[in-house]
Amino acid sequence: MIHVRNIVSTGCVVTTEATARIEGALREGARELDLSGLALSRLPESLRNLTSLESLNVNTNALTDLPDWLGELSSLTRIDLRWNRLTAVPECVRDLPVLERLDLPANDVRKLPDWLVELRSLRSLWVQGTGLTELPEFVGRMTSLTYLNVYGNSITELPDSLGGLTSLKGLSLTDNKLVALPESLGNLTALEHLSADRNAIAELPEAMGNLSSLNNLDLRRNALTRLPETLGRLASLTHLDLTGNSLGSLPESLGHLPALRYLSLDGNALISLPESLGGLPELGYLDVMHNLLTDVPESLGDLRSLKRLLLRGNALTTLPESLRKLTALKKFDVAHNALRELPEWLDELPARVIRGKQRVRAGRRCACRDCRRWLGTWSPRTLRDL
Repeated sequence: MIHVRNIVSTGCVVTTEATARIEGALREGARELDLSGLALSRLPESLRNLTSLESLNVNTNALTDLPDWLGELSSLTRIDLRWNRLTAVPECVRDLPVLERLDLPANDVRKLPDWLVELRSLRSLWVQGTGLTELPEFVGRMTSLTYLNVYGNSITELPDSLGGLTSLKGLSLTDNKLVALPESLGNLTALEHLSADRNAIAELPEAMGNLSSLNNLDLRRNALTRLPETLGRLASLTHLDLTGNSLGSLPESLGHLPALRYLSLDGNALISLPESLGGLPELGYLDVMHNLLTDVPESLGDLRSLKRLLLRGNALTTLPESLRKLTALKKFDVAHNALRELPEWLDELPARVIRGKQRVRAGRRCACRDCRRWLGTWSPRTLRDL
């Protein structure tokens, strides 16, 4: 017996498999159809008979376009076109009146057509890794959108019109070439998740403090040197990742985030932490590894929910005794600092304490792999001053 899934190249067999799936869907009155991974270069015309179809998955094929008759499938709410060979959004998509989700990742769609604004039901648009260099102004008029993903493109600037997407809950800008975010971003008061990591953003707009629904903010691997005080108004924020920036200090307002549970500041240029950090009642994870800290505030001992405290790779010479109050702590990493002696109360903590090697004197740099990688981002002149 010949098994279709074991045959890689014969187009006739792949077409037979696709036809068999379509016939099965017709018999069963299926509302979903999966034709993914069949090496299709075109869709079988028998597909047009599935007039009640709501979800069509044709990802990982060799499609360069879609037939006009696909627009007759007026019940389609989702179409997955990932990993094909499209160079434009197929025109037939324009005729799908109730389409809610359109997936286009890993194609060669370098431009979005302006007729997308006609898709009044579209809630989710995924355009990762398609070669986009800009997000057009008309996107701000796609007011039904609740999720927009443009991960892994070459976008250098966002239009001010983006602030018109007042229903947006998720926005992924990861791995583009952005140097700034527009002030209009502050209008997105329904936004819950914002990923803008791996860009070149040097400063955040003050208006970000208006994002009252935001619970997850990912700004890793940017070029931030300061944070606006207005971040302290993000009352719903639970997760803040600022790893791998160039922050030298933090605003006091950062300690005014009542819901914050996760804070990562690994690999910045911090020389101190604000006392206000001790006022974060829900904080369970604090990572300040690979900075320039010589001490940490006494107030950290008030973080009664803290389970992970990571201080590795700084220039700490002492630890405040207040840290012995951290009775919920499970992991405490103080390796590769300049601690002259380790306090006896460390043994009282319920945490797994990673003492590691300490430097012989303050100012001698850590040689662990992570520290070497971090120090490699600094200029020779800056390193001489450490």
